[in-house]
Parts: sequence; C-alpha cells; structure tokens
Amino acid sequence: MSSTETQLTSTGCVAKAQFSLANLTTFKVGGPAEWFAAPRSVSELQACVQWANAEGLPITRLGAGSNLLISDRGLPGLVICTRYLRQAEFDEMGRVTVAAGMPMATLAWKVAKRGWTGLAWAQWEGPL
Repeated sequence: MSSTETQLTSTGCVAKAQFSLANLTTFKVGGPAEWFAAPRSVSELQACVQWANAEGLPITRLGAGSNLLISDRGLPGLVICTRYLRQAEFDEMGRVTVAAGMPMATLAWKVAKRGWTGLAWAQWEGPL
C-alpha cells in the first residue's frame, strides 16, 4: 500500500489521498478529493464513515457523477463514491431495500422478475 492510501480496517476498503474526481463526473471536470473511497458493501461503507469520523473529516457522497460540477479546487474530507453499492433485499411483505448505487433499470428488472408492480413512477436513468 502506498503512502497515499489507507486501508480502512479489515474490510478491504481503501481510502486514497488526493484522488482526482474529474473522471467520475459526466462533465469530466473537478479537482481532487482530499480522501476518496468507493465501498462495495455496507460493512465497507460503515468502515469509511467510522474512519472519517475518527479523523474529524467531513463526508461528501458521490453517486454516479451525472450532472455534477466539482470545483477545480477539489473537495475537503472524505468523498464516498456509492456507485458500487448495488445490493437489493426483497422481503415477504412486498418491500425492497436498495443500496444507493443500484441502477434504476436493474432494480426495475429485479422487481418485474418477482411479478411486483409499483415502479412505474421510476423513469430515470442512473443509480438511486
């Protein structure tokens, strides 16, 4: 692990220092995050939040980067990218709990496969 990376507990999630955010936005502009992490599970997300809190860092959430302009000066604290959080849990009561990075089209297909209705209102692209 380099001096610009910090492993966040045993989860395997890594925080990277001075990470360029430009390639994560559709406009391809923006400076670096002081720290950046892209967790892939709830436990990794929790580790990111705990680490930022312990370090006294502000947290900024970054989704898929659509229609987002980031200053060339970058962002302070920890930027948490949620695009890889794609879990969905369905229960017997007809409820679904979905992670922030789940693409709407994927969720719609998963719901339709179960024969569920009610996502007709959800007509946007990108993640939740």
